[in-house]
Order: sequence, then structure tokens, then C-alpha cells
Amino acid sequence: MNLLYMAFGPNAQIHLQTAFSIYSFLTQKQFVSSINIVTDNEDFYKHLQPHVHIIKVTENDLTAWKGTHQFFWRIKIKAIEKACHLYPNEPIVYLDCDTFLFGDLADIKSSMEKGFAVMHDNEGELSRRKNKSQKKLWQQVQGKSFGGITIQPAHRMWNSGVVGLPNTKNGKDCELILAVCDEMCAQGITRYFIEQFSLSLALEKIYGLAEAKSAIVHYWPAKDLWDKQINNFFIQAYFAQWNYEKIIEQIKLFDTSKTPFYQKVKNTNLRLKVLLDKVFPNTNLQYLPLK
Repeated sequence: MNLLYMAFGPNAQIHLQTAFSIYSFLTQKQFVSSINIVTDNEDFYKHLQPHVHIIKVTENDLTAWKGTHQFFWRIKIKAIEKACHLYPNEPIVYLDCDTFLFGDLADIKSSMEKGFAVMHDNEGELSRRKNKSQKKLWQQVQGKSFGGITIQPAHRMWNSGVVGLPNTKNGKDCELILAVCDEMCAQGITRYFIEQFSLSLALEKIYGLAEAKSAIVHYWPAKDLWDKQINNFFIQAYFAQWNYEKIIEQIKLFDTSKTPFYQKVKNTNLRLKVLLDKVFPNTNLQYLPLK
């Protein structure tokens, strides 16, 4: 299978997450045909040469990928489409930066060989979701048609931290995903989860969907905790001058049992932290002058 990441901008943390994820998949390299990174900053990945293929994009490319309605997350679909064109009739697995391989990649391979697409997690029927943003999305889309798909109560929302396509439809799969997404934007649907629901609808219709969460961890709800662990890992790798083989060895030994991959932070907790920062801001900040 051909892996695909998107990592943009100067924020080193995003690129550290991506690198950690890539190294985790290289521990089962026998299942990986290529690793592709859509990025505007290839310098972050020189340490991974020759194990990765850089797909360099410019700001103009990203503007075009956002489409007529300039919807940012449409670029995820366009990146997947580009990978599908690069590797015709070969499976494509898109991964968010905040993922890593934990289980057996053979499980994903098996699902896709059976003709299924994969997404990270079946979150359930959109009509039954309790999340406020998804409840609002359901209210806006129920009974309407997008890309020829009429939204029914049984339609499910799948988490798009992992998106795997068998890529056997000669581009018709990505065409449908884009059609659903663009029509939702054109009809003024609130832009929360549009690309995720578009992927869910189109891939379930074309291929059927299987979960990837048994093999791949998506730690987005606990990203702050995992960032600390990942930073410590690469700090140690840098100062101890680990080579590629040593990094792979240490990734295999990485203790995943001490850091939760999911946490629910109460809104009251977040609001109090914001309030405390306003009421008790840091003072007497002093800076060095520019040289």
C-alpha cells in the first residue's frame, strides 16, 4: 500500500508528529510500497531520505485545491486524488499526522484486498450523534441530496484520521467525494466535518467501509500528551545520534501504555484556563534586543 501524509507550514510539532508516524509504519515495511508527503517544507524530511517521496506544493496549489468555495479541508480530498493518480490501481492510505501504527498492518491490507475502503473509526449514524456540531450538520443535510446521495438516518459518520482506498475505480471514487463536498459547500452547509462526511458517504457507497483503529492509533483527543512523548523521543534520538536502524528498533520498544490516546477535556476546564490567563496574565516580560 502507498501511504500519504499532508504536513504544511513552519510548525515543527506537526512535522515531528509526521516523522514519528512514518517511522512507526517503517517497522512493518513489508506492507508499505511507498510513503508520500504533501508538503511545502521538504527540509523537515531530509532525515528520512530515501524512504519518502516528497510531493511539493505551493500556496497557489493549495488555493486551487480549496476549490471554488475555498474550503480548507477540501485539500485532503485533493491530496488523496493526486496519490490515486500517482499509483493507479494500487491501494492508497491517507494518514493524519497525529497517528501511528500500533497493531498489525496486515489487517488493513486484508480489508483492502477484499475490496473495502477503510477509515479510522465508525462513529455511528449521523442522525444519532450527540456532538453539537454533528447534530447541527444532521439538521442541515437530512433528506437532501449531494452527489446523487440522499442523506438518510442510517448514513454513518466515520473518523477520517485514516482513509484507505482500494483505488480500483479509475478516479470515480474521488470524483464522487469531491462532488458531495462541493455541493455541501455550495448549499451553505456549516463547514464542520464536511470533508469527513463526504468521505464517509462516498466510500461507503462505492466500496463499503471497514475500521482501521485495531491497527492504527489516532491520538487527536490527547495530542498535547503525545506531543511531549514524541518530543522526548526525538530529543533522545538526536543527542544519542541514533541512526535509522536504531530509531526503528526504539520505535518497536516505545512504551505506549503510559499515555492515554483518548481524553475528554471538559469545556468548563478550558473556559477556566482561559479566564485565569486573562485575570492573572504573566507580567514583567523582558526580551533581548535583535543583534
